[in-house]
Order: sequence, then structure tokens, then C-alpha cells
Amino acid sequence: AALSKLNIEPQYHEVLARLCGGEAVYLLDINAADLEGMSDAEGKTITGPVARGLVRKLQQRQPTPAEEHGFLAHGAQSLEPPPSLPNDLRDIRALRRAVAAVGLPDEGMRGSRADVVRLQAATNPEVAAAIAAALRGRAAEAASAAAALRCIAMTPAAALSLA
Repeated sequence: AALSKLNIEPQYHEVLARLCGGEAVYLLDINAADLEGMSDAEGKTITGPVARGLVRKLQQRQPTPAEEHGFLAHGAQSLEPPPSLPNDLRDIRALRRAVAAVGLPDEGMRGSRADVVRLQAATNPEVAAAIAAALRGRAAEAASAAAALRCIAMTPAAALSLA
């Protein structure tokens, strides 16, 4: 179903499913070199230009669940402001709410608006300093800081998938 939504021709579904191990989340990891020279369902060899076109389709922006279900008109912008960190980064509770992404409709999706906020936090030295200070503070503040830290913790592979 994911491949049909991306307007990928049916003859390529089998080879793409094989490359991603049947898991749609791994479709974004496929590159043109993986496809080039493989055979499609009709037995035709996938050429370089076709492989690059398929990869381009795989990497196009996916609609959010709200857009898929018609909650936003096609092409309409979300009424929500873009996600961002709080103005006062020393406010650990506000920071925790921001990186926990509570209320963002795409929370839990790869490459989501929630991930944007987390990446902002993970790459901001002031956030690291505020969390470090709060971890040494009162128990309630330290607990909030630890929760914020868990929200922004990511592996290098996860960070690269957002770039």
C-alpha cells in the first residue's frame, strides 16, 4: 500500500519489498545503486535513470495522517505554528514539553515535526547546559531534565535520517 501511495508502478513493488525486507520504514534507505541492474516483475533490467526516479519517488514528502484523512485541504498549511524550543531554555518544564512533542499530530512518525524540535534541542549547546544544571538541582527539576534528555537522545543514524 505504501508503494501505491507513492505512485510507484506495480512492476517494481516486488523488488522494492525485497530490498526493504517488507518493512516500509526501510524504503527510505534504498538508493539508486541498490536498484540498478536488478530485474523488475516483468524481467526487465532496472536502468540507472529508472533507479534514480524510483528513489526520488521513495523520498518524496509523505502526507501526514491528518492530510490523508482529509482534515487539511490538499496543499493547505497547518494552522499550528512551526515547532520550536522555548524562549527561556532554563525553563526545564517548558523544554520538556517542547521535546516531548505533546499535541503534535505527527508524533511517533519518522522525520516528523516532533523530530525537528528534538534535533534543534540536541544540537543547541544552551539546551545541554540547561539540562546539566537542572540535573544537579532540585529533585523535581532533575526529573524533568532527565525526561527532556531521554526525549532528545538519539543515535547518530537517527540524526542522519533527519538531515
